Amino acid sequence: MKRTLLIALISFLCFPYGIAQDLIVLRTDEEIISKVTAIQKWHILYRPFSEADAEEIKLAKAEVSYILYQDGMKQYFSPED
Repeated sequence: MKRTLLIALISFLCFPYGIAQDLIVLRTDEEIISKVTAIQKWHILYRPFSEADAEEIKLAKAEVSYILYQDGMKQYFSPED
């Protein structure tokens, strides 16, 4: 019983780290659940969260309203970016 409770507690505490993801919100209000890998001068590179093995996708910064990172930080982008 104690062992099962301990395993459940450890699993619960580690759960948020297993679902690390970022949310890209486009100017059209479309949301992309992803893992942002790089922000370049004109583009954002990301991998779709559902496909960890997928190649990076390039997205123009001008199409992005903001990114909500896994740690809760928001990064906004202007249309001129």
